[in-house]
Formats: sequence, structure tokens, C-alpha cells
Amino acid sequence: MATMSDVWVGLPWPVQLIAACFVLTATLLITTRLNSLSHSWPAAAGKGHEPPIAPYWLPGIQHLAAFLLDPARTFRTTQSKYKDSPYTLLMGNVKFHVFGSPSAATHVFARSRTFAYEPVTMSMLENGLDLPVADRVHFQIGLDRANSAEHAKGFVVQNHNVWLRYLSGEPLDDLMQLFTRHFHQVLEQHLDMKTRGWQTVDLYQFLRKVIFDTSVLTFFGPRLAQIWGPTMWKDFCLFNDATYIGVRTNLAYVLQPRAGRARERMLRAFEQWLTHDSEGDWPDKDKYWNEEWGAKMNWERDHLARQFGLSLRGRATMQASFLFAIVLNAAPMGSWFTWVAASNSDRLAKCRAESSKFLRPSKSSRFDHELDIDATQLRGSNFMQALWKEALRIGTAASPARVVMEDTELEGYVVRKGSVILMPTALLHHSDLFPRADQVDTERWTGEDAIVQQRSKSIRTFGGGMGMCSGRHAAEQEVIGLVSKLITLFDIEFEDSWKDKFHFDPRSLGIMHPAGPPMVRLKRRVL
Repeated sequence: MATMSDVWVGLPWPVQLIAACFVLTATLLITTRLNSLSHSWPAAAGKGHEPPIAPYWLPGIQHLAAFLLDPARTFRTTQSKYKDSPYTLLMGNVKFHVFGSPSAATHVFARSRTFAYEPVTMSMLENGLDLPVADRVHFQIGLDRANSAEHAKGFVVQNHNVWLRYLSGEPLDDLMQLFTRHFHQVLEQHLDMKTRGWQTVDLYQFLRKVIFDTSVLTFFGPRLAQIWGPTMWKDFCLFNDATYIGVRTNLAYVLQPRAGRARERMLRAFEQWLTHDSEGDWPDKDKYWNEEWGAKMNWERDHLARQFGLSLRGRATMQASFLFAIVLNAAPMGSWFTWVAASNSDRLAKCRAESSKFLRPSKSSRFDHELDIDATQLRGSNFMQALWKEALRIGTAASPARVVMEDTELEGYVVRKGSVILMPTALLHHSDLFPRADQVDTERWTGEDAIVQQRSKSIRTFGGGMGMCSGRHAAEQEVIGLVSKLITLFDIEFEDSWKDKFHFDPRSLGIMHPAGPPMVRLKRRVL
């Protein structure tokens, strides 16, 4: 009888090689799995342990692939195995500790010296926009928190302060009034505003183009489009569509060369746009906007960048990052918020009633569809606030991240310097605080009781602390104002597959964009 060794010797050498590779691979995978299981058991808080590492077969790769494929599902599936305990995902060579409790988020956001947001911003600029190496030092200022006075003088903090100054209060209201005027002008370029018949559009792509054109004109003035030329919209789409991976690795633009070339054309356009003189004082007659610079904050940010010695490409990167930030989430949120308002007859009636309260006589007679709705006052309406919070709660895909700057404890667990804290909205916005979490329910935001306050603290679409999105007020005013005009101007009907459910693509940054085209029919209303 032939022995196993006889059988083995009798096999052709290619078969022997394949079999040996299979055995070695299986042995390595099983060993890795067993080793990961030994670190995956839930550990009690307060015992000096790090959060357990979720099991894996392929270290550094498996968790990353699952996260990129469907982050919300990855977070929720893994959390279900650990109940109330935080856990760790190993992505690349970095430990990402996932905390899903509102108390952990509040603790982290209140301690910006220990949990820093600057490295996150730096990584996005370095990867997504290829910030020049020589300019990166300016975005690293303040990471050594030993001297808070020096930190306050750093470029990142001063730049953030410019955002705060111009994206709130009177400067924001002034800019949003200009946005509204430009919106009506752009709207007529994309819809037949004279017909009273039905028109069918892909709501997401329609709003994406309208918001982009309006934003470029409002925030940057007419010169940028003239400089960039006819490829502007296509270039931005190629760049924007690559950023889901691109903000994490510059390799995305190498593997997608068309997106890389589009990004380069965008940055060159901004370089040319910046070639005019920014020295001297801002003209008093222009207040917050002029045709050369668009918004005054662009001039002030570039003036600051020059003072710190940033290169022309570095300054262009800063301005391009602003364009990316103001357009990235506006279209998906506009689409989703329109669905939230218009897909239910009761909500639609309430939205229209609230909008009509703040409808002012138009200062212009250029277009018969030009509405002047006071979005500043409208967003203060209790109902619109409840609707806005529900839209943010359900539609957000963001996972606010902070880099741990020193060994410390968080909710009884040790987190080491260099690791990252993730606080996924997929957990925070779908916790037990929100029964029927997948349903739009504005009633959960009514009243002043403690549970409503707890729910408010759980909404982390815009992050928190020093890294809280400085454009949050602009985003709220823009989207609420834009959607209120759409539902006032038009009857809106979603096609059958979108009537009862909005289909999200979880592979999104910030607000989830739709999975497929949300087709709608629009018809001018008689006002």
C-alpha cells in the first residue's frame, strides 16, 4: 500500500508547489486568526486594558476593506458583538478605537490638547489635495501642546478663526442673500421656469450642478469660472468622486489618472485666480464681497497664508479645499432634505406653511420665480429645526476622528499616543436614545425634557470641540433656504422606487449621497 509520502513524491512538482503554498497560507491565516482572537475578548473598564481588537484574518487589511466597503455596517455589526464596550479596528498600522457613546464624544471633544484634530485635517490636505511638503509644517503648528500661547499664534488656529468670523452672524447673512440671488439666476439655466408642465430630473445631479454653479459664483466671484474654463464642472466631478479614497491616500489619484489630472487643472486654476494683488486693505465699499475675490474671507485667508509664507500652490490648495468643503455635502443633503420634506404630505404642508411665514417681497423683478425667504429666521422655526436634526441624524455617514497625543484613559480604557479615536454617527445617531431609528420622526425633538437634551448632544454630524465644522451655520442656512424655495416653487413627485424610501450609498464622506438616481417630477406651483 502506498504511503502518503509515496503519493506526495509521485505528484508533479507544480502540484506540490501549489499544495505547499496552500498549507503555508492556511497555517498563517489560522495562526493570525487565533492570535487576534486572544486580543478580542471584551475587557472590563478600569483594568488598565486597551479596547479589544475585533477579530481578523488579515491584519491591517481586513478591517480597512470592510470599513471602506460599508462603514456603517462594519461599525454596527462589530458593536453588536461587544455590546456597550468600545472596540478597536486595525487599519494599516494604526489602531482605531471606536467609541459609540455620547459621553465619550463629549469627553474627547472637550480635550483638544489630548485628542487633536489637526493631524486629521493635515492628512486630508496632504492626500486629497496634495499639499506641498514645504507648506505642511504650517498645518502641524500646535501639535506640541506644551505651549498654549504659541499654539494660539499658529496658522491652523488663526485660519479657523477667520472661518468663524465670516461664516456666522452678519457676514454669513450677507453672503447667503447673495447666494439666493445667484441661485435663482442659475436655476433658470437648468430648468424651464416658464412651463407649467411636469419636468423630470435626477434630483441629486440637478442639485449638485445648481449648487456647484451657485457656490462658485457666490463664494469665489465670476473670475474663477472664466479662468478654469469649460472643463470646470467635469474636473470637479472627477476630483470629488475620487475623494472617498483620495482623502485617505494620494494613491487614489495615481490609480485614477483622469481624477489626478482634473485635480491638477483645478489647482492651477486657483493659482491663476490668486495672482492678483492681495496686499493692502480690503475696500470699504465692498463690505463682504467683490468680483475679484468673491467672499472677503478668501482675501483674508490668503493674506494670512502669505504672512506665514505659504507657497502659491499651498495657497491654491487652501482655496480649493474651501470649494470642496462647501459643495461636498450640500448636494446630498439637499437631495435628502428635499425627500424628508416632500415625501410625506403632512411634513410638506408644515414646511410650506413655515416657509410662507418668512416669505418677504422680492427686491428684484428679474425672474418671476425669485423668492426671498428669510432663511435666517426660518431655520429658527421649531419644526424646521426638528426636521433638520432628523435629516442630519439619519443621513450622516461621518465618523469624527481625533488623534491621541499622549497615553491616557477614555471611559476606563487605555488609549495610546498615536492611536485614533473614532466616534461614528452610525452608532451615535442610531442608539437606544432613538427608537425606530431609521424612521423620520420630528416628534422626538419636541419638548425641553432631559431626553431631548441627550439626543441633541448625540448629533455629531459636524464633530465638536476645536474641530467642529466652522461652516455648520452656513450649511444649515443654505440647505434649509434652498429646499424651502424648491417646495414652495414646485409640486414634487418622487418616482415609485423612491416614494417610500430614500436609498443611501454608505460609501460617502459626511452626508450620504443617494445610491442611484432619485428621479423626481417637478411642476411650477401657482403662488
